[in-house]
Amino acid sequence: MVCAIVLMVVLGTMLALVLDRFRFRGRTVIIAAYASLVAVPGILTPVATFQVLQFLGLANSRWSLVALYSGADIVSVLILMQFLKGISTEIDDSARIEGASYFQIFFRLILPMMAPAVSTVIILRSVYIYNDFVLPFLYAARSSENTVSMMLYNFSSINSTVSQAVVMAAIILVIIPTLFAFFFLQRFIYAGITNGSVKG
Repeated sequence: MVCAIVLMVVLGTMLALVLDRFRFRGRTVIIAAYASLVAVPGILTPVATFQVLQFLGLANSRWSLVALYSGADIVSVLILMQFLKGISTEIDDSARIEGASYFQIFFRLILPMMAPAVSTVIILRSVYIYNDFVLPFLYAARSSENTVSMMLYNFSSINSTVSQAVVMAAIILVIIPTLFAFFFLQRFIYAGITNGSVKG
C-alpha cells in the first residue's frame, strides 16, 4: 500500500499539473479518454490485465498490486486539478525567471502547497486499497501474498466450523483501523475536497 500510494501521489500530481498548467493539442482528448475509463465494466479487463502482468513477470505477486494501484483514478486527478486552479500561475512564472526548472518548481513549490489535496487523495486511496478484495483475489491469490481482505476471506471460508461470532470479531478487527483513520483524518478529507471544489 505504501509503495502504491507514493507512486500514485507522484504520478497523479504530475499528471494533474500538466493537464492544468499546460495547453497543448490533444489535452481535452486525454482528459476525456481518462474519464471514459470509468465507464468500462471491470468484468471486461481481468484477462487482458493478467496477461500484461504475466508478460511483465508480476503475476501472482504483491508487485502486481503495486502496479495496478499506482495509477491515479479520475477522482484523485480531478481533486488535484481543481486544487491547482487555486494556486496562481504567477508563482511558476516567477520561479522560471529565477532559473528554476519545471521539476524544481513542482517539487519545491507546487507539491508542498498541494498538501491538503494530496492528504485527501492519500486517505481516500489508502482506505480503498486496504479494503479492496477483487484485485488481490484476481492477481495475488497465493497465500504468502495475501492482503488483509484476502486473509479475512480465507479465514471465513477455510474455517467453516468457526462460529459466526468469531468471524464477526475478525471483521471488526479489520474495520477498526479504517474507522480510526477516518475519525482522526476527516478534517483533511473535508478540507481537501472543499478547497478543491472552489476555483481560484
